[in-house]
Amino acid sequence: MSLPALKDQPSSKVVYLNERARDKEPEAPISQKIQLENSLKVAYNEIRSGIHQISSAKKGGIMDWQEKYIDKLDKAIEKIDLRIDGVKEDITNLKKEIRTEFNQVIGQFLGEIRDRDNQRHNELLMINQRIDKNIGDLTSEIRATNKWIIGLVIAAIGLVGAAIGLAITAIAAIGR
Repeated sequence: MSLPALKDQPSSKVVYLNERARDKEPEAPISQKIQLENSLKVAYNEIRSGIHQISSAKKGGIMDWQEKYIDKLDKAIEKIDLRIDGVKEDITNLKKEIRTEFNQVIGQFLGEIRDRDNQRHNELLMINQRIDKNIGDLTSEIRATNKWIIGLVIAAIGLVGAAIGLAITAIAAIGR
C-alpha cells in the first residue's frame, strides 16, 4: 500500500490498540471514541510528516531549508551591519558638527573677551596718562611754589636785615 492509502485505513497497531481497549473496558461513550479516533489521526499525520521529512532530508530538503534560513540570517545581519555603519557615520558627522559649532562659539566668546580686555586696557592707559599729566602739573606747581617760598624767605631776610640795619642806625643816631 502507498502512503495515501494508509491514511484512510487504520494501521495494525491502531487495530490492536482498539481490540485491547474493547477487551478491558466496557463499551466507551461515543465522545471518547471520537477523541481516540482524532488522536490516532494526529499520530498518523505526525508519522507521515516525519517520513516526508526523512525522505526530503535524503534529497537535501532540510539542508536546503537550513541554508536558506542561514542566508536569511546573513542578509539580516548585513542589513543590521549597514544600519550600524550608518549610525556610526551619523554619530561621526554629529561629532564634527558639534566640534565645529563648539569651536565657533568658543572662538566668538574668546573674541568678545579679547575685545573687552582691550577696552579695559585702553581705559587704563588713558587713566594712567591723566594721572601722569596731573602728577606733572602738580610737580610744576610745587616747583613754582618752592621758588616763591625761597623768594619770600630771601625777601623776609632782607626786610629783617633792613629793619635791623635801620634799628642800629636809629640807635646810633640817638646815642650820638
